[in-house]
Amino acid sequence: MATPTNGSNGKYGAHFWLNAGGDFPDLPRDFYRWSGYQGQMVAIFPGRDLVVVRMGLSEEFDFNGFLSAVISSIKK
Repeated sequence: MATPTNGSNGKYGAHFWLNAGGDFPDLPRDFYRWSGYQGQMVAIFPGRDLVVVRMGLSEEFDFNGFLSAVISSIKK
């Protein structure tokens, strides 16, 4: 699922959106996610053994800033 699908320019792999291209610049490149309706998201950080679930109702949300703050608040 973390391997880019052919023709996706490295942004999609087996039903997951990938950060391999750096769409979320403040997040690790191994981060991948499911994106749902109105900003719902399941974010997976395999290098940190971390999963973040957001059950939001706003598409205008700073995911990069939010997830970066979550990661920085957790000890490595």
